[in-house]
Amino acid sequence: MVADKEKIHSQIIYWVLNHNNISFSDKVIFLNDFLNLNLSSKIINPNIEVVTEYKSIDILIIIDGNIIAIENKLKSSEHSNQLNKYDEILSNDFSRRTINKYYLTLIDDVKKNGWVAVKYDVLKNSLLKIGFKNDTGDKFILSQYLQTLTNLNGVSDEFLNNLKNFKCVFEDGNKSKHKKMSKSYKSDFGEFSPTQKYISKFNLETILQKAYLINLVKSMKLEYDYKIEETRGNALIEYIIIPELSYNGNNYEIGVQFQKYTIKVNLVNIEYQSSKSCNNNYKFFRNYTRTKQWRFNSPKTKDYCSISKILDFDTIINKNKLKKEFEEAIKIARDLSKEYLV
Repeated sequence: MVADKEKIHSQIIYWVLNHNNISFSDKVIFLNDFLNLNLSSKIINPNIEVVTEYKSIDILIIIDGNIIAIENKLKSSEHSNQLNKYDEILSNDFSRRTINKYYLTLIDDVKKNGWVAVKYDVLKNSLLKIGFKNDTGDKFILSQYLQTLTNLNGVSDEFLNNLKNFKCVFEDGNKSKHKKMSKSYKSDFGEFSPTQKYISKFNLETILQKAYLINLVKSMKLEYDYKIEETRGNALIEYIIIPELSYNGNNYEIGVQFQKYTIKVNLVNIEYQSSKSCNNNYKFFRNYTRTKQWRFNSPKTKDYCSISKILDFDTIINKNKLKKEFEEAIKIARDLSKEYLV
């Protein structure tokens, strides 16, 4: 099915921009509406060049000296290192051109490294305005794809508006499709609804977790930098409370992390990859858990430790309750940082 095949989404855009049954002016209108551009259809060379998989960039469009790069990410947000790689390619290959960079996503996301997030819902609304010169079967092809986008966006909306019905989204991020769709696993939550089946079939759990965390962050109005990433199929928030703290010759940051059912306060060596564990530096974290409902997580090999607390499902889907847990963790992080400064 088209919904989970990112290349198909790219091919539809390619198909529209190369279609002889769509006028050049309508193609320009589509691009302007879709990507919030201001391209003119009145140019000397009314031509659009479109390449898919250009040096691993999903879509590359060249029009009137402008370069438009589109990276298509349905199931997860873009990784910064991947975007950095594409930035280097674009700068080297088109150094004298105006470069516009976008990535398609199912969720509200933020601008990353100069790449602008564009939702599939925006793509759908822009495609609705496409007009064909002649009444051919092309309209039917486009209508089928538009219905797919409607279904896809509907899943996201239904999840965000009815979190209590989607425990499977929070439980299944790291599970295989076979495990999720097996009869034995379905019985854990009862028979799956059509939307739950759709999410499981197309592995949308991680991106939907991110959609919820983004909404949560917006409601919290955090005052410091944060990152929303993923590890092992589960989305996480990393919120840096103390960006730099020196102790015993090492530089650390203290932050709060939330993933799946666990909220953590962690101490991380800024030079984490080259660091080694230093047990004497974790005493304040270790001592805190002796009288509180938090667990101390010992370091393995790197200079890192944390304390953690397990939350229940009702708490993580309730924004007010989860915000209170964050507020408590942030206070703990600040209190612990003071111990290191004494």
